[in-house]
Amino acid sequence: MGIQDATDIKTLTFSLDSLEDHQEDMTALLSDEQVQFIDLLAKLYAALQLTIIIPDGQTFSGQMVKTYEIGKLQV
Repeated sequence: MGIQDATDIKTLTFSLDSLEDHQEDMTALLSDEQVQFIDLLAKLYAALQLTIIIPDGQTFSGQMVKTYEIGKLQV
């Protein structure tokens, strides 16, 4: 198992945002270790995205209230 040629590489070109859409492709073309590695990358990516949305010391709901208040002032 694993990527065998350039055709396999081309079929696996996708972003971490669309990872769930390509789960079947990954498991068919990659080894278990490669799939686990990509899953870890996806978790890291999600964590980084979350830190961009929610700064340190804030909760999700607190950040949403702040976003709402800023939007309300802009109207």
